[in-house]
Formats: sequence, C-alpha cells, structure tokens
Amino acid sequence: MSDDLIMLPHPKQIKVDKAGRTCPLRRLRRLTYSTACGNEAELLLRRLQREFGIRLESRRSESASHWMVLSSAEATDLTLPAAPDGSESFAMKAAPEQVVIVGGGAAGVFYATQALLQLHRRGRSHPAFEVHDWPDLSLRGYHMD
Repeated sequence: MSDDLIMLPHPKQIKVDKAGRTCPLRRLRRLTYSTACGNEAELLLRRLQREFGIRLESRRSESASHWMVLSSAEATDLTLPAAPDGSESFAMKAAPEQVVIVGGGAAGVFYATQALLQLHRRGRSHPAFEVHDWPDLSLRGYHMD
C-alpha cells in the first residue's frame, strides 16, 4: 500500500512513480474517448469543469472497446493496455502528459474516472502512477452492524 496515493476503496494494485514525476490535471487539454464510453466522457468533462474549472477539448473515436485518454496535446500514441476482465474492472496509467483509462466495460471506466476525480480533490497534483482494480464480488453492497 502506498502512502503517496490514497484512494477509497483502495485499488488492488498500485505502482507509484518513485522518480518524482507528477501528473497535474491542469496541464491536460484534450479528452479522446471511444464511442462505447460517451456517457462516462461527458460526465467527466462536466465534473472537471464544474469542480475544478478545467475545460478540455473532446474527440470521439469510433471504437467498441471501453477507453479514454486525457492528454496535454494531440493524442497520437494511443497504446492502450489490455482490457481487464470483468465489466467493473479498470486499468489507469497517469503520466505527466497523459492519463490513460481502460475498462472492462463502461462501469469500469466510470469507476476509474471517479478514482481520478477523488485524487484531484485531494491535491492539484499527484505522483505519476498505474492502478489496476476490480471488484472481489459481482454484488456491491453495504454492511451495517
């Protein structure tokens, strides 16, 4: 568990860049997303603008897979990691000039965007990182004693 990068719920795998590189969202200018993630992209665009005053250009790419890329310039290198298994799982890699999100389905992309927003709420800049997460159970619930 890394003290540099705290998310709740805690993702299954986190790798933090120990070289000191950071990923400030304010540096990013463009959101490129697959057609399968249109709703999640629109929600992220609205939340970034409303909560942080960040406006991004957006561009849809004809693709049936579930992914989005936030970048500081034209997203020319769209090398995406393999889609994780399970519709609620996701992989997210944040570097100084680009954040790549790949989901097993639209729900996975949604959870990844929520994790990214949560990090940005904690601080305007955070270390570069790679996160992989998936649910332990297919049923999400709440237990109250």
